[in-house]
Amino acid sequence: MDVIWNWVEEHSGWVTAAGITMAVVSVAGLLSLPAVIGRIPSEWLVRAGEPRPLSVRRVLRNVLGWALVLAGIAMLVLPGQGVLTIAIGLLLADFPGKRAAMARLLAMPRVQRTINRFRRRAGREPIHLETRATRRTVVHHGPEREPDHDGEPVEKLRLVTWNVQKGWSVRRGRVDAERFAEVLEPRCPDVVLWQEAFRAEDLIEAHLVRSVGDFFDMPRVYGPNAFYRSGDHGNATLSRYPITRVDNRDLSTNPIEHRGLLYTRLHLPGTEVHVFNTHLGLNTVQRRRQIARIAKVIEELCQSDVPIVLAGDFNDWTGQLDALVQDRCGLSSALTDLPPRLRRTWPSGRPVFWLDRIYYRNLELLGTTILDEPPLPTLSDHLPIEVEFRIPRNSKAEDEKS
Repeated sequence: MDVIWNWVEEHSGWVTAAGITMAVVSVAGLLSLPAVIGRIPSEWLVRAGEPRPLSVRRVLRNVLGWALVLAGIAMLVLPGQGVLTIAIGLLLADFPGKRAAMARLLAMPRVQRTINRFRRRAGREPIHLETRATRRTVVHHGPEREPDHDGEPVEKLRLVTWNVQKGWSVRRGRVDAERFAEVLEPRCPDVVLWQEAFRAEDLIEAHLVRSVGDFFDMPRVYGPNAFYRSGDHGNATLSRYPITRVDNRDLSTNPIEHRGLLYTRLHLPGTEVHVFNTHLGLNTVQRRRQIARIAKVIEELCQSDVPIVLAGDFNDWTGQLDALVQDRCGLSSALTDLPPRLRRTWPSGRPVFWLDRIYYRNLELLGTTILDEPPLPTLSDHLPIEVEFRIPRNSKAEDEKS
């Protein structure tokens, strides 16, 4: 220790200059964080990089990047945002394996939340990470649309469906409600559909639904299906858009398995979308009867030309329901173009069966993703599914049947 102090005393001028330089670079780096983060393309980590020629700008960017990395390392023991500063420095600098390293670093929840918070303030999309989930995505660009009399499609809708197993993890421990919110935040969903959401006996609203709804400031609806002494569980729908109508239908076919269908009508600018959230029975006969009931409810509540989404846990591992839903409800599966082995959602650790589904009509499917990046497989025994739709503007707001 004495040797170190003696060296510092002998080189006090250099140490002071280095300290001042690091402080200046740190302050400059922190002040420039919002601008730097906002300029990063959202698809930067999931598209192939192209070699770029050497330029003065590139040299200066690398100098600043490595200076921020050094400053961030110092901030790990000194006051400051060390990990975040290192992340920004590495974004600026060039080195072999950069994208893979940055993907791992940006996957850290704390770094990801902070960066995406800056990007939301700048009006930019979240940074997309290359995970097994993104490699499972099938994107549907669809044919070019000619403008109709009401205009071109103007809205996109991102929806996630997830059986949350009453808030129990695969290790049979309770999952904190905020944990579900943290893992969903980077996805920026417009609508979240939950099956097996639990509500304790003494609560007006299910704790998980309330906590995540408050986190995202989302309107939400909970429809209980099964009742017991400690409380009840059922389906829940959370939406960034106003919910203008709710209907919770009983789909139970026997006194043991209690199943339900939660209907919500969402009011988007210039249109409305009808969303059905369900959890079907465990045997084929039950499911066929329940699909017949769902078809009647859709016919009762919706006209033929309105956007409809039917999603949830269908407990069907054979794929036989797809044709039945198409025939009885007129809905298409959002998972059709995924290979069967990539549709699997249960059990989440090593998926074997594809129990969960999303069906739709009068919408343009842009992409379907099975979300399996950590820690999602540990939070429930099901993996969530995410879809993104484009909504035609010619869908009428006054589509409810009288």
